[in-house]
Amino acid sequence: MPRDSRPTRRPTRARREEKRPDLPQRPRDSGPVPDAKLKPPHTKPTRTRDVAAAARKSRPSSKDAYRKQMPMLSAIAARRLKGQQSKPKRQLGTRTASARKHRRDAVAKHMEDEHNKAQRYVVKAKKRKRYRLIMRVLAGLTIASVIATLTITIYAGVKHAMDSALEAKYDKSASGGYEEVDYEYDYDYEDSYTPPVFDVDTDPPTEPPTTTTTTTTTTTPIPTSTASTTTTDDPKFNFDDFCEDKPRLTKYKYKSDCDYYIYCVFNFGNLVPCPPGLTYNDETKECDENECEEGEEGEERKKRSGWLERLAFGQDRWHELWKMFGT
Repeated sequence: MPRDSRPTRRPTRARREEKRPDLPQRPRDSGPVPDAKLKPPHTKPTRTRDVAAAARKSRPSSKDAYRKQMPMLSAIAARRLKGQQSKPKRQLGTRTASARKHRRDAVAKHMEDEHNKAQRYVVKAKKRKRYRLIMRVLAGLTIASVIATLTITIYAGVKHAMDSALEAKYDKSASGGYEEVDYEYDYDYEDSYTPPVFDVDTDPPTEPPTTTTTTTTTTTPIPTSTASTTTTDDPKFNFDDFCEDKPRLTKYKYKSDCDYYIYCVFNFGNLVPCPPGLTYNDETKECDENECEEGEEGEERKKRSGWLERLAFGQDRWHELWKMFGT
């Protein structure tokens, strides 16, 4: 196709502005420039037959009525054509003031909605944080109350057991202290518990002790009654046999050794040592600072090792624990 026969393109906006240097250069989306000399838009005039064709769709049934309406339709078309020619066409890239205001309102409403949504999220986050804090405090209080309840229960049980053991052995006097009493129990301890028998490793005397006077020497017989306050020198001596017919919770001297005494508890015998520095007093039935004359057995016992003391102490502690928690 020859160059001259090609259709000419409509000049672009930049080219139009180059041809019109009187128009100021402005960005594309800015509003209309004041005092701009705008060319009237190129509008195609509306033809009368087009208006008639549009009106033909709603024409009356009779041709006479249509002919009567033709002058009126022509006047309407002329006024419409005049209004279209007088209305300037908006240039490309421009917005009216109402459009810009509508866009600003839409953007402001969107920002306000986003702000309200963020505020709601902040309120929800604060509520969740407060709820978690309350639940942690309640969980801590629950755990603390459970631990306190268990501690109080265990302490009350142990205290009750110890008080019961003290009441079984002692009676609280009016002065606030405890006095030792003798209680009678119907429970048969002999059938329910058989304590171990400990044989005391002592050598029996080859001859009975003698009493020397100024005039003559006589031989005193060895007491055979188990009801005496001093035990016998029988090599097969048994503490339980000794305390079988004795009153409950009573004390007796162990042979001629002042460092020990026999404690009969519910017809069971226990060899109990006195505290260091004290000796057993058969008159007061307690360990005190009295001067006790020991025989050969006591002197011989002190020369031995301390296995018998440990044995007696362990036996006594075992019976005390059994008496406290076994009843």
